[in-house]
Amino acid sequence: MFHVIVADAKTVHVFESGADDAGLRKLAAFHNPDAKAHERDLVTDRPGRTASSANKARQAYEPNVTARQHALQRWLKLIGGQLQRLLAARRSEGCVLIAGPRLLAQLRSSLPAKLSALNRVELQRDLATQPAAALERRVQPALRELRRRRALNRPGAAREGGARATTASL
Repeated sequence: MFHVIVADAKTVHVFESGADDAGLRKLAAFHNPDAKAHERDLVTDRPGRTASSANKARQAYEPNVTARQHALQRWLKLIGGQLQRLLAARRSEGCVLIAGPRLLAQLRSSLPAKLSALNRVELQRDLATQPAAALERRVQPALRELRRRRALNRPGAAREGGARATTASL
């Protein structure tokens, strides 16, 4: 069974694809409680200040990561464990990870190692707000590729001329 994980900063949806070319079935949705919060609601006070040694001017310390980005990273790490348990319970053979380019990098780095090993195909597209029918249409080529790879990797499967599976066309 293959799984599709579709993410944006607000929600992570998990879908399951059963038999060949069967439709996607929604398993779970994880919602980020801090997604709609304003930056000022996530921190308690202003950044610290320092005095310059040259002219005694006071300057604020600016963190490298905003409070919003930090809350998103914390949430992604939290749901990483939940995703791993869900896919292990469903005996996943592989998954397709779909998110926008920036979020995909953050999501990839926050997933546990066992879940990263299941990740077979990544699509850098923001499809989290797509209706189910449109999402299914966009994901079917990746799922067909995963099914083809599974058929080639089965013991006793005939390989045609040593053909290799690639995802460049996806």
